[in-house]
Amino acid sequence: MNQSQARGGKARAGPEFPKGISVHDVDGVVLLECRPDDLKGDGSQTQVQGSGAPEEEEEEEQQQRKSSNEMPVSIINCEMRPLFFIADLFHQASCWVTVMLFFASRGVRCFAMSFSKSRQSLQRSGLNPARRTVDDCTMDIDTCVRFMIFSQRLHEPVLVGHGLGASLLLKYVYFAQNEISFPMIVVLSPVLPSWSWAYSKAIALMRNSQCSIISALSALWSTFRASSPLYSPEVYRALALRCPKDEEAYNDDIVSQIWEHEVRNITEPWQVVIKLLSAGLGYESGTPIIPEIVALRPEQDVFCSAYDGAAFADFHGCRAPAILSNAAHDIMLGSNVAALCEVLLNTVVSKIELRDKTRREMERMLAENQRARE
Repeated sequence: MNQSQARGGKARAGPEFPKGISVHDVDGVVLLECRPDDLKGDGSQTQVQGSGAPEEEEEEEQQQRKSSNEMPVSIINCEMRPLFFIADLFHQASCWVTVMLFFASRGVRCFAMSFSKSRQSLQRSGLNPARRTVDDCTMDIDTCVRFMIFSQRLHEPVLVGHGLGASLLLKYVYFAQNEISFPMIVVLSPVLPSWSWAYSKAIALMRNSQCSIISALSALWSTFRASSPLYSPEVYRALALRCPKDEEAYNDDIVSQIWEHEVRNITEPWQVVIKLLSAGLGYESGTPIIPEIVALRPEQDVFCSAYDGAAFADFHGCRAPAILSNAAHDIMLGSNVAALCEVLLNTVVSKIELRDKTRREMERMLAENQRARE
């Protein structure tokens, strides 16, 4: 596995990731990175299952590219902004690996963080995981953002949050936006920042015919217990990956390994999440979030309904969420992850790149006019 050194500690070991994924320990926060340069020499862009990508190139051209150790012409663009992916407290950064490889092969540097800190870091700080607050989580985000901007000397990243992770991300942006200028926030499975959302998963269990009423009641009961997760990995998988083709995707080697890693590392009991949310996220309806918010809702998401998406849009004053067809809650691990990648590429990355190019051109023209006047 390709590992790298990071401020705040040595690179951490983890599951065997594909080529191009490195792991940082940034002051105890696990941060994955995927750099376009680390994929150099592969000779092709990363394909995602079901992406409908262009036909394979001619054999001769592939051989020429490999022999010259060059990447496709469209890949390298050092001025493109990085993408920073954040899931909720139940996922590890590894859930984004497939998406990160897709964008890195197209010239976009990618990062993803885990909220669960290393045991060594918790011991050093004397922090009990069960006593973590919303501010602790937003500080983890801030640690990673500053590492990207100041240690890695990158542009401010495009922020991509999923579920509760997106709510924590918005809380962070609200307090950091006057100091750091973020270009855009992408919210997957948008939910209102309310503690009552914590019970929606147990309710979703009861509505889902794939799960027995006993499993649902057990999940609801575990909500009130400080020592147990919400429900078993098997039940969660039945809900979060709830599309006809998801079983096929789960059998893929990379996805299977990542999912097993996710299941083994569910460390936050649901009671902790309720404590986090019950304290509130610290901003009210109508509070302006300066960066543009783009919301995306998986069509078959059992945790985020059309009503939730509309309420989120009203709360933040943004457009109603775009629908990702045939996709479930954990779209980054499901069979239709290609749809997510294409939407992010076409409506987010391309838009930001065009906006940045326009800004740079205007700055160049202003500088030329200034020199002409002098």
